[in-house]
Amino acid sequence: MSASSVTVAVAVAVDVLGHRDVPCLATVFDGLGVFAYAVWLMRSATRRRDALRTAGETR
Repeated sequence: MSASSVTVAVAVAVDVLGHRDVPCLATVFDGLGVFAYAVWLMRSATRRRDALRTAGETR
């Protein structure tokens, strides 16, 4: 498990605890946060693949 995924998990847990009186807000905020993290993961993987391809190190 990477440090960034642990950070996202902690952020979700804090948000759930902070919005325990209004679970709908926790769901919305956590959903947006996890979605943003997933987009970041996809973009970083694409950039890494492109850099490797440019360097001629792809399989």
